[in-house]
Amino acid sequence: MKDGISGTILEVHRRKEEHRRPLGGETNQTKMGGAGVVAVLLHRVPQHSTVISNIWLTVLFIQRVVILVLAAQTAWAHDQSLFVCISQQTGCTTACYDFLFPVSHIQYWALQLLLVTAPTLVHLGYVIYLSRGEEKTNQLELHSTVAQGEQGMLMAANMQDGCKTYEQEGERSDAHRTLIRTHTISVVVKVIIEAGFLLGQWYLFDFYFSPFVTCTKDPCTYYTSCYIPNTIRKAVFTIIMMVVSALSILFNQLELILLFRRKRQHRKMKSSATKFSAPIERGSPFQK
Repeated sequence: MKDGISGTILEVHRRKEEHRRPLGGETNQTKMGGAGVVAVLLHRVPQHSTVISNIWLTVLFIQRVVILVLAAQTAWAHDQSLFVCISQQTGCTTACYDFLFPVSHIQYWALQLLLVTAPTLVHLGYVIYLSRGEEKTNQLELHSTVAQGEQGMLMAANMQDGCKTYEQEGERSDAHRTLIRTHTISVVVKVIIEAGFLLGQWYLFDFYFSPFVTCTKDPCTYYTSCYIPNTIRKAVFTIIMMVVSALSILFNQLELILLFRRKRQHRKMKSSATKFSAPIERGSPFQK
């Protein structure tokens, strides 16, 4: 028995020194970055999200970035310099270009991608913040227990298993419910942003680009014909980006449906567990 206690005390001292020892100039607490952050996200995010969310975060996001880069390098590369108007009037070409394209497609889609991704990034940052807070709390409890003496060291040796209580509780914990709530809010915000940008794209941009258009904007004289380059590519990329926005709205709506269904199932299981664990009343036929 004494050998077991001595071994436990040595193990606690070893854990305590590991928390104090700097690794590469950084402590164990401040070294939560890079692979540590990725590990936290891979462990915590699937607990309160669904497969639909993972599809949107991977396939749809990467597809959007690739399409945006390809559109900027092909259809809209040197677009203003290739835009030509048949006029000798100074400033006519620039005035017609600004009139025909008041909003840049690439800038519009880049802003859309930034705003749509922002709720997800805020949610992931909140997940990392809670994980760091839990890690710091567990370390403080471990150090305070070790400081209580030999009996405290015996308790600290088993604290690593006790610290897993939060993960075992799952959705019953307040922090887990908060993460589900913030994830749901982020999905709702993404749906609103996607719908707003899709509606704006419908009114601002055309699906069909004619190679030649007529411009009457000052300082052009009379009707001036202008040439728009890469019209077919622009039309194709515009339709693709609108389809991607519609798919994003669909995926996020499916995500909300699955989250609400999971919440209802959890409530049913909780109510069933409460009824099952209720004490048997006096006079019950099951009572001897």
